[in-house]
Amino acid sequence: MQARKPTTNVQPDYSITVRFGSAVLEAGHTLDEPQRSLLLRAALAEHRGMLTALAHQTDPERTAVILAEALLATPHETGPVPLTLAELTQLRQEDPS
Repeated sequence: MQARKPTTNVQPDYSITVRFGSAVLEAGHTLDEPQRSLLLRAALAEHRGMLTALAHQTDPERTAVILAEALLATPHETGPVPLTLAELTQLRQEDPS
């Protein structure tokens, strides 16, 4: 019997989700609500594509919860960097909706 390797807390690479999700939306295709939420979470984790992801959100309450989670996230060594208040303010100013 082989010994198991210890698992590490590795954060997923969200850049692919942001890249392809944004491309799908910008091409005029639609995503369902859970997919749009995942795209927003990925964009916030990557600090890229945030305006595109926000522009396609349809549930304001769900969006508020995701933004609050991103603001209150505890920074981890392997995890995403939390959203800063300055970034949130900038998103608010640049969001066309």
